[in-house]
Amino acid sequence: MSEVSTDETFFNGVVADIAEINPKTEISLAEEERVSFLPMQNTSESGNIISLQERAFREVSKGYTRFAENDILVAKITPCFENGKGGYAEGLLNGTSFGSTEFHIVRAIPGRADSRFLHHLTRSERFRRSGEGSMTGSAGQKRVPADFIKEFPIFIPPLPEQKKIAEILSGIDIAITKNKTKVQKLDALQFSLTEEFTQDLQESFEASALEEHAEIRTGVAKNSNNDGDMIEMPYMRVANVQDGYLDLSEVKAISIDRGRAERYLLRKGDVLINEGGDLDKVGRGVIWNEEVRQCLHQNHVFAVRCSEQLMPEFLSLCLKSSHSKNYFLGCAKQTTNLASINSTQLKSFPIPVPPLDEQKKFVEHIKSARDLSLAIATEMSALEAMKKAVSSDLLSGRKRVSV
Repeated sequence: MSEVSTDETFFNGVVADIAEINPKTEISLAEEERVSFLPMQNTSESGNIISLQERAFREVSKGYTRFAENDILVAKITPCFENGKGGYAEGLLNGTSFGSTEFHIVRAIPGRADSRFLHHLTRSERFRRSGEGSMTGSAGQKRVPADFIKEFPIFIPPLPEQKKIAEILSGIDIAITKNKTKVQKLDALQFSLTEEFTQDLQESFEASALEEHAEIRTGVAKNSNNDGDMIEMPYMRVANVQDGYLDLSEVKAISIDRGRAERYLLRKGDVLINEGGDLDKVGRGVIWNEEVRQCLHQNHVFAVRCSEQLMPEFLSLCLKSSHSKNYFLGCAKQTTNLASINSTQLKSFPIPVPPLDEQKKFVEHIKSARDLSLAIATEMSALEAMKKAVSSDLLSGRKRVSV
């Protein structure tokens, strides 16, 4: 790879110079023959096809977008376009497919463009950000017009260089996908181990109410009346308590009487649980491990302070089990896809509590898998950052590759 002599972007054409946009796709098949079918939900936010469905030709021959092998799909409607939805068509039944009418089709002109190069181009940040600004239509129904793609300014290297650029960027994609698969397998392993262990616990130890092993503390209301010496204190809100981690990027403050603040101060080891959340995550807990930072918690966030006989890490893992999920869903008040629990239900949560040495053994066992998962996830984030930078350089012409 070599650098050009200036940082300027070398746009020397537009997409329409090397590709057809929404070309006609003639298909001559018997009505009963099978073809591939692609709904929007079967594309990922990284611009790839997750899976293709199968349909009889007669079922989809009218009213759907047609595309062929090696075509590039770009979602046209908001928010699918902004989210990166799209894909590269390959492995199609009979070489053809049908899909959502909310796809634009980009087809490489033979001898001028490499299809993979065009695919990476449509996934690039510059393409997506520019497309957002070109959308037309009313709110909720805004779409990227076909002319935006046709007239999008690009750097057009020789065809062999296009192929080399696509090879480099696809190689990084493969590494990212492998890491994602590893993380998914490790996450599944953690869940499987947690399920197995909690099942053994229920068979070996009699469950007792959580309130017998911990103090369940309610938080401070944002608009509660205060008198006396008022101070500003940061506090954990529902938005800060995510599934498995604390989001400390935006911690708001609350005015509170200095004397009252002591009642709501978090202590290292407190397990924070939102009173409401997604149906499949209500009741999940995350541990507050800050030793220096003084912080309160909102009245919609419970703080569970464990006794000496219960490890916070053990409780947090138990709260991720299907035993916990089933309990909280059974007693939760549900609204659409959300559910809420109260302090009485949390206090009554049945938990088997083995000796501390067994709790520690379980925590350490899960921690080894979790640490490996986090390490791979960190590597994946680095690869994604590298892909973004390399893609920008190669697709703009700031850096060239030798072939």
